[in-house]
Amino acid sequence: MIKNINSLTLSLAGLCQAAHLVYQLSQTGNCDDEAFKISIESILNMNPKTVLSVYGDDEKNLNLGFNTLLTILNITNNTSISFYLIKYIFGIMVLERKLIKNKIALKNLSYRLRIIKKNKVRNIEINDINMINELSEIYLDVISTLGSRIKIVGTASILNKVEVQSKLRSILLAGIRSAVLWRQVGGNRLQLIFFRNRFNIEVKRILVNIK
Repeated sequence: MIKNINSLTLSLAGLCQAAHLVYQLSQTGNCDDEAFKISIESILNMNPKTVLSVYGDDEKNLNLGFNTLLTILNITNNTSISFYLIKYIFGIMVLERKLIKNKIALKNLSYRLRIIKKNKVRNIEINDINMINELSEIYLDVISTLGSRIKIVGTASILNKVEVQSKLRSILLAGIRSAVLWRQVGGNRLQLIFFRNRFNIEVKRILVNIK
């Protein structure tokens, strides 16, 4: 019996949203700005009161994630976008497990993120570009050293842009944050197989309510 279906669905949608943003960035160099903002802000919400509070206390903020999850749950053919989305989602899940098992990396990540959060609270001027660059450096220093790097597929001229690389690393970090949350509320990969219909029903219920 699966418990906390709403919490599981919210955190899984957060992960799916990050994966879709990775796909958008790798293909065009651009992505959904609002969804990107919500995902990036979720990284610094380390002590949330609820699962939804991680994503700005509004289910609408995960609209891209819900629709991505719905697409994956109802795959009828192996389209290229579905292939890459699933690849990125499970790649992020693998990195999350490696992070959780590495106490030193986990402690380092928490320390680095607290510094960024403290600077924001003190109103020290940190513009969007600087913050993305900081998060990108954290990903390189902490996550990339864990192994099992995620291979991003896209046009070389796009992927070679420094700004795109920084955004990709930052949004992958956001994906890991959602994967951690998913695990904390009781999520595991077997649920996606055996309780697929339950997730499908819950996503559709949420999407109807936020329209």
